[in-house]
Amino acid sequence: MIREGQTVPAVLGYTPGKAALLVFFEADCPTCQITLPYLNALKDSVQIVGISQDDEPTTQQFIAQLGIGFPVEIDRDLKASRAFDPQSVPSLFLVDGDGRVQRTVVGFDKASLNELAAAVGHSAIAPEHDGAPAWKPGCSSRHLEPAAEVEGDPRDIHLLRRAGDRASRTPLSEELDLVEFCMKHYGDALPVVPPTEERVQKMLAASGLPAEAVVARVPPCYGEATVEKIAANAVMAGCVPEMMRVLPALVRAVCDERFNIHGVQATTHFAAPLIAENEEESPWEPLHVERGLAAQRSAVSLFAAEPPRAVSEHTARRGRTLLMAVARTLATVWSPRSCMAFEALVVLCPEHVKTLQRDGFSRSQVRQFLFEHSGVPVRYYQDRDDTGEGMQMVAQYREVTIDGEPCYQKFRSPEQLHLVVAGGTAGKFSAVIGSWATGPTGSQMVTYPIPD
Repeated sequence: MIREGQTVPAVLGYTPGKAALLVFFEADCPTCQITLPYLNALKDSVQIVGISQDDEPTTQQFIAQLGIGFPVEIDRDLKASRAFDPQSVPSLFLVDGDGRVQRTVVGFDKASLNELAAAVGHSAIAPEHDGAPAWKPGCSSRHLEPAAEVEGDPRDIHLLRRAGDRASRTPLSEELDLVEFCMKHYGDALPVVPPTEERVQKMLAASGLPAEAVVARVPPCYGEATVEKIAANAVMAGCVPEMMRVLPALVRAVCDERFNIHGVQATTHFAAPLIAENEEESPWEPLHVERGLAAQRSAVSLFAAEPPRAVSEHTARRGRTLLMAVARTLATVWSPRSCMAFEALVVLCPEHVKTLQRDGFSRSQVRQFLFEHSGVPVRYYQDRDDTGEGMQMVAQYREVTIDGEPCYQKFRSPEQLHLVVAGGTAGKFSAVIGSWATGPTGSQMVTYPIPD
C-alpha cells in the first residue's frame, strides 16, 4: 500500500495542485457504509474523491442510500486500486498539493477521522456517542479477491468481482417426499416449501438481478448473500415471486452494521425485527421521508423492538393529555430508572392521530413534546445504597423539570424517538416500543429504499 510521504499516481477525478482526500470503498462493505457519510462534513474543507470498486449501478445505489455528497469515480478494471494497493477498504489517503500522502486511515476509526478533520482545518466529525462503534475493521480490497469464473463479458466488473458462489444443488430421488425432506433437514416447527430449481428460477426472474450478484455479507461470519441464495430462502419461507422486489433491500438493511443483526439474534433481551406503517391513515409525511428518502420512493425500515407497551387512552379530548400518557409510558423503556441509552418507536393509532391533528400538532412537535416530557423523577434515585439498574449511571443523566418535578431526561435527544401511524381505524390504543439499547452496544433503526 502507498505509504505516507510517497507520491500518488494519477487518479481519475483528482485535480493535482491542491490537497485532496482519496477514498477507496466497495458498496457491500459494512465498514464503508459506516465511514463514508462522515466525510460529507469535510467536502467544503478539502477536495474529496470517492473511488468505488463496484460498477456504476451498484455505486449509484450506494450513493443514494447513504446520501454521499462528494464526487465518486468508478475504478474500472481496478487499475487505481492496484496502483494504491490498499489491503482493505475503506482506505483514505490525504494528499498534499504536491501529490504526496500526508495521512492514511484504514477501516473505521473515530479518533483517526477526527485527526484527519483537524489536519484539513475542520472540527471533529465523529462524535463519541452517535451510535457507531469507536473502531471497526474493513473488508478485503476487491483487487485482492480472486476473479470468479462466470458467464458474461469479463470486462463487466459487476460480474467479475461481485460474483459469489452459486447455491448448492441436492439431487433427490423421485420417490422422496420433498416436503418431508425439507422439514427434516432445513425446518423447525414451521412448514418449509421445497426450493426446487423451478421455484427458485421464478423468484430469480422476478428480481431482475444476476443470480450470483452479492447483495450483502451476513454477520457474524459474513457469508455472501447472493440473489440466488436469497431467492432459495424466500421460496422455503413461502414467499411469492412479487416479494423479490423487496427482499434484496431488506437483506441489505438486516446486514447493515448499525442494525446489528448479530446482536439482535444473540441477545437474551426481547428484541426482534419490526416495522410497518399505515401511510393512508397518516396526515404526516411517511417515516421514510423523515429519514431522507423521496416521498414517491418505497422503502423498508428495520427496528430491533421490545414487546409493545400499550397506551390505552379513550377519554382524552386534548392532544396534550394524550401525549402525556405516551410520555409516561416512554419513561419505562428498558428499565424504569435507566436513561439516555435507548431509542423508542411510538406507534400512534389513527384515532389518536386525529386528536393530535385537530389540536395542530405536527410530527416534529409531537416528537419534541414527548422528548421534553419523558423523564424519571429524581426522587426514584434517593436511596444511594440501592444498586438497581439505572443507579450506576446517574452522574451521566441530564436533570430537567417536568410539570414542576425534578426529573432525569429519559432520552438523549429527540432523534431517539421515531413516530409511525399504524393499526386499524377503530380503538384508541397506541403503543410504545423500546429498542435493544442503541449505539455500539445495541441496534439502531435503518431505512433502505426499494428499487423502482
